[in-house]
Amino acid sequence: MRRPKAPPPGIDVPVTVWLAPTPNPGPTTASESAAPVAHDPTRDLLPQWAHERLCRHVTTAAAAVTAVRVRPGDHTPLPRPAPGTRLLVVADLGNLDNVDRPEAPARTARIVRRLLARVPAAPGHTAYAAIAIPPRHAPDGRLIDRCGPAAREARMCDWRHLQHLIVVHAHLDTDRLVPHTPLAGHVDPYRHDVVHTDVLLFERTEYTP
Repeated sequence: MRRPKAPPPGIDVPVTVWLAPTPNPGPTTASESAAPVAHDPTRDLLPQWAHERLCRHVTTAAAAVTAVRVRPGDHTPLPRPAPGTRLLVVADLGNLDNVDRPEAPARTARIVRRLLARVPAAPGHTAYAAIAIPPRHAPDGRLIDRCGPAAREARMCDWRHLQHLIVVHAHLDTDRLVPHTPLAGHVDPYRHDVVHTDVLLFERTEYTP
C-alpha cells in the first residue's frame, strides 16, 4: 500500500484578528485625527484606523516610523529613511483588475516582487512592508489564494514574514459584529461583499557594516 504524501511544511507565522474600533460619537481629538498614511476612502481598501494601528504596531520608543502608501502602477520613488529609523510601506492590492482569473496568484507575486525591489536599502534601518490583499473567488466558487504566492515571493526577496493580520471590516457591539459599508469596487461578484482583508507584514533589516 502506498503511503500518503506528507503535507507541505507550514509556516510558523502568528495570525492576528483586528476588529474595527467602536465608532466614537463624540468629538475627535487631535491625536485621534492624525493620519500617518495618506488615505483615499474612494480607492483604498484598508480603512484609516487600520493604517494608524499598523504604524503603532511597528513603532518603538527608540525608532521613529516613516509611513508611505503605494498602489499598483505607482512608480514614485520611496523615501530613504535616516539611520536608526523605520520605514513602513503600505501596499493596497485591492483595486486590481481580473483578480478572478487563474493567473491572479502569479500576477500578485510579480507585483509584490516589483514593490519590494523599490524599497530603498540604508545601513542601520529597518523597513516593513504591509501588503493588503482582499479575498476573491473564482466564478466556480473556489477561493483564489493570492496570499501564499505573495508570501513566498517576499521571502525569496529576503524579507522576513512577521505576521498575518486579518483586518475585519466590522466592529463589536456587545455579542455581535456590525459590518461596515463595503467600499466601492471591493465587492466580490461571485460571493459577497468584502468583510475582511488579509494583511501580510514583512520586515527587512539593513545592518551597519
